[in-house]
Amino acid sequence: MPLEFCDHLGEYGVQYVRAEASYRAMLAQFDRVRAGAADDDSLDLLECLVRDWRDEVKLLRKRFVTLAREGRIAVPGGGAEDAADGPRCAECEAVIPRLEFRDFTVAEAGEATYRGQVLPVTVGA
Repeated sequence: MPLEFCDHLGEYGVQYVRAEASYRAMLAQFDRVRAGAADDDSLDLLECLVRDWRDEVKLLRKRFVTLAREGRIAVPGGGAEDAADGPRCAECEAVIPRLEFRDFTVAEAGEATYRGQVLPVTVGA
């Protein structure tokens, strides 16, 4: 379910939803490829969706930085209690959610994982 953003950060909220949607689209295609749909067209689509996801997140970060510099987003000062709250709208103090990509993590041994399974590493010839 899409998150609600305050009216003060409307454009940022739209970009957040776009970044989140591009992540879900990329995951769906990634799952199809892992399930065996690894033909050229499927891999090309996955590559395109990864680029879209990267570009949407890049734009979201850029907007966040711009809004923080303009003083429209209040960023915590670094104290332990501030870090738990996270950034807020400077106008109404609504919490700004953090975009998370929980499906991908790094295992203790340093391997990249997807939903808890270590991803295979390809080695060039």
